[in-house]
Amino acid sequence: MSEGAAVKTPGHRGPLFGALSKTIRIHGLTLAVTWTLFVGVSLAWNLFQQQRTVLATAAVIARTGFEKDILYRRWNAGHGGVYVPVTERTRPNPYLAEGPRRDFVSASGTRYTLINPAYMSRQAFELQQASTGILGHITSLKPIRPENAADPWERAALAAFEKGATEVSSVETLNGSQHLRLMRPLMVENACLACHAAQGYEVNDVRGGISESVPLAPLFEATRSQTRALLLGLGSVWALGIVGIYATSSRIGDTMQRLEKAKDALAHASTHDALTGLHNRTFFEENVRRLEEGKPQLLSALVVDLDGLKAVNDSEGHAAGDLLIQRAARVLQETFRTDDVVARTGGDEFVLLLPSAGREQAAAAVARLAARVEVENAARREGEPLLSLSIGSTTSEGDFTVADVLRRADEAMYAEKAARRGRRGSEGARERS
Repeated sequence: MSEGAAVKTPGHRGPLFGALSKTIRIHGLTLAVTWTLFVGVSLAWNLFQQQRTVLATAAVIARTGFEKDILYRRWNAGHGGVYVPVTERTRPNPYLAEGPRRDFVSASGTRYTLINPAYMSRQAFELQQASTGILGHITSLKPIRPENAADPWERAALAAFEKGATEVSSVETLNGSQHLRLMRPLMVENACLACHAAQGYEVNDVRGGISESVPLAPLFEATRSQTRALLLGLGSVWALGIVGIYATSSRIGDTMQRLEKAKDALAHASTHDALTGLHNRTFFEENVRRLEEGKPQLLSALVVDLDGLKAVNDSEGHAAGDLLIQRAARVLQETFRTDDVVARTGGDEFVLLLPSAGREQAAAAVARLAARVEVENAARREGEPLLSLSIGSTTSEGDFTVADVLRRADEAMYAEKAARRGRRGSEGARERS
């Protein structure tokens, strides 16, 4: 054989080899891009959750500050105000000049002035801002003190309180930095009327509000180490994934097929019961949630309980009990439509949701199921126990929730089970007599 004959030229295998290589590269690139997007979405989701946690923490801080402000205001108002020595920082309140006993001089010559709840709040807010950076502000649409006038954001919140809102919050920029602004209404209490009855307020009126503005920068700074760890962790996972994709790119076709099959199997396993093949509780609860949101005009539900499972398990073993459960599942599958939700929600309990089915259709479904059970029992193999099902049925009425429909169906099932026991007991008594 000549040397020329021993060496295959690219023309002999080039087109096929090139097409295969291109396919592998495309699959590899597709996987790499998909993996990158997945990690990117995961990163974005985690950062979003971090941000939500920061905002939730800021809201808790703001609400705690508000409750603290309300408590010491009540304490002050309950005592009719408190007297403190006059200082450069604590001057007599000009807005209390017409009130009784605003100032007095003690026997030792110290001058005291009355501090009302609003004055106490302002001084507490100043201390709070200096130590924590949190901005507090007491305000009203009819302030006695001009400095307590509401800014545009607070005016919008106060207008919302007049319409029944109990809290307003949003992220706003104050003094060049982001803050979580949260405001709650300040309600008129009996102790408030001493100063504010002249303004026309009555008990339980919305007199104003207290806003708490929590700086977000320190809270985000506290999560910085977590962010670095998240970036490092997801970056490492991404790199390992890319290396793995590159290393297995020569077998990408088979890998994709296996992944597709595994995905389908996982999706099926997540929504189906392994023993019976029916939908499982997870799938059922998800459908209940969707029905609650969609609010169908009509809904019927059946709760089915397998009778005698414990007796079969005790006398013949759990394998025989599993076969009995499978028989019940098969009967249900053969009785109902494919668009009906048929799920195994417990060891011996099944639930069926029949959207758009009225009472007559539900009754017909119960009758079909009972007839199908009779057929199953007639065809059972020698030694197999009889299949017995207790069935509870109900149909939605008026303004309903899916939970109510299921509860009534469950109650009907237990009533049916009790009636069956009663009938068996009566028949046993007649036989003994």
